[in-house]
Amino acid sequence: MLSPVTLAYETYGELNDKKDNAILIAHAFSETRTQPDSCEGEGKPGWWDAMIGPGKAIDTDQYFVLCSNVIAGCKGSTGPSSVNPKTGSRTAVIFRLWE
Repeated sequence: MLSPVTLAYETYGELNDKKDNAILIAHAFSETRTQPDSCEGEGKPGWWDAMIGPGKAIDTDQYFVLCSNVIAGCKGSTGPSSVNPKTGSRTAVIFRLWE
């Protein structure tokens, strides 16, 4: 079991009262959790900039979009460069972070 785990994510649009307008876009489909806006600190557009936003294919005026990074991703979620809280050191093997 990994603990604690950080999962980086961003959201766009509004979740409706029925909560049936949500779309999940996970890291495996993109470079980072940052989609419609420029990648923070990188000075370039997000991977899906042309697809996600008001009036675009995934319209954030209609849908609530959750863009997440995955565990072991390199852009904010717990991964190989995370610090092991027991030892205070970094490790390159995610499954050995916490024993």
